[in-house]
Amino acid sequence: MASWPRLGPLYRLFVLLGTPTLAVQALDLGLVAPLSLGTAVLMWRRRPAGHLLAALFSVKAVTMAGAILAMLISAWMVERRLEVVPFAIFVAVTVFAGWLAVRVLRSAALRDASLVPREALQGA
Repeated sequence: MASWPRLGPLYRLFVLLGTPTLAVQALDLGLVAPLSLGTAVLMWRRRPAGHLLAALFSVKAVTMAGAILAMLISAWMVERRLEVVPFAIFVAVTVFAGWLAVRVLRSAALRDASLVPREALQGA
């Protein structure tokens, strides 16, 4: 705090008066939630952008659920007490998100394979 003595009144602006900024929550509500709803609409209408965003969001779901699961395991190791209900919920969410990601990504691979002409496959 003493490293910014020249800022004077601007110092309060930069440290935000000691309050948390909630940047992650702002990004979740400002970007992730609307994009996920847009992805659902695009998938419902079977648009190519929906398939692309669905693949991205399915991988994001696996990584986010896995990260929360890792956080619960870390807390268990530190506190020596397992929160069973959240642990069970996020194990189920991680497994479901993984299953969904595999389905979405496999469907994209199958779609790409169906676009290749048969002559190209026979020559390979």
